[in-house]
Amino acid sequence: MDEFYTTNRFSAHGDSEDIIDWRKSMTTSINKNIFFIGLVSFFTDFSTAIITPILPIFVIEYLHAGYSELGVIIAISTFITYIVRLFSGYISDRFQIVKPLVVGGYLISGLSKSLFYFVTSWGGVAFFQSLERFGKGVREAPRDSLISHFGKTGGSGKAFGFHRMMDTSGHFLGALTLFLTLFYLGQSKETIKVLFLLCAIPSFIGVLILVFFVKDTDPKAFKIEQINFSQEDKKLLFPIVIYAGFTAFLFSESFFVMRAKESGFETYQIPLLFMAYTLSQALLSYPIGKLIDTIGSQKVLMAAYAIGICTTLLLYQGSHIAMWFAYIGFGIYTTASLNSIRSVISEKASNKALTYGVFYTVLAFAIFVSSIVIGLIWDHYDAQSALLFSLLGTILFFFIQLIIDYKRRKF
Repeated sequence: MDEFYTTNRFSAHGDSEDIIDWRKSMTTSINKNIFFIGLVSFFTDFSTAIITPILPIFVIEYLHAGYSELGVIIAISTFITYIVRLFSGYISDRFQIVKPLVVGGYLISGLSKSLFYFVTSWGGVAFFQSLERFGKGVREAPRDSLISHFGKTGGSGKAFGFHRMMDTSGHFLGALTLFLTLFYLGQSKETIKVLFLLCAIPSFIGVLILVFFVKDTDPKAFKIEQINFSQEDKKLLFPIVIYAGFTAFLFSESFFVMRAKESGFETYQIPLLFMAYTLSQALLSYPIGKLIDTIGSQKVLMAAYAIGICTTLLLYQGSHIAMWFAYIGFGIYTTASLNSIRSVISEKASNKALTYGVFYTVLAFAIFVSSIVIGLIWDHYDAQSALLFSLLGTILFFFIQLIIDYKRRKF
């Protein structure tokens, strides 16, 4: 019972019998620590989903910033969260400090979200968004290492798939809460600022769950005397660069929001698009995780790249129905690609937390550059020009990966 999260079984009549089959297969292979880590992410992403769909609109419409400034906010905050993961991952592996870093990261993120209430300029948004992303950066690599540690008994693909399912489920319910609030209370600046203040509550619930219900790793069993890149770790650099390049050229969530606004969606309708985005992840994350364990991460990753290209084409078309499918496609791409690359690192890396940190750092540099460029293109030209830039970049990295795979099969 200490090793796995299990449930008693009952029938519709109250007798002790088998419960639903899918729950049986899930709970018998998901460590209870991973279950509670997933629950932490559920509440954290519930909180995040209250901010994410409206923050770009707040910046552009209420703070009167441009798309260039929005691109700078995305670039700086993303760079900070990913670059911090490198140092956090190193510290975690070198000194076996895992759970304290995860707790501290979640706590910083929860506190900083409520501070958006006080901002009066896009620079203030950039500062507090960067602070929130700093907390995310502190926790991510050690948390992935924690999942990898506790998920070794049931398969890393399923472990990461379950975790992704939980955080996207929280994101879905957070977006639903945001939609209902904006629909019934209005879309005013005052309503949005109150939401900024209240979103800290579910974040702190997640921190409490993490503190009291998730175990730390055993330092004696996993002590690493020297931290360096092994040959196995170095082999992962190229697929990491391909993934980072492809993902960087895709529109970020903030640019998705403003593209939807240009397509005629009202502010209160934006959370509905995010619900489609997160629901596709919540429903498919665990099955995709099992698929990765069955057919291999590379096949799933290539399929994800193809879906990412189709998503950009839908954004370029720009109709209402195209926007719905674009958000769904973006959700499928995100969960399939991220689960695949994280699973590869989990299975092949010697220094897992450090390799996760390197992965996120490479991604940081790529997104930093592309976010600024996309914002500048959008400001000086239009959304279609920015999307054309995005499309060309994703196609380029897709064909690079195709050529690499072809050469590997040939030789």
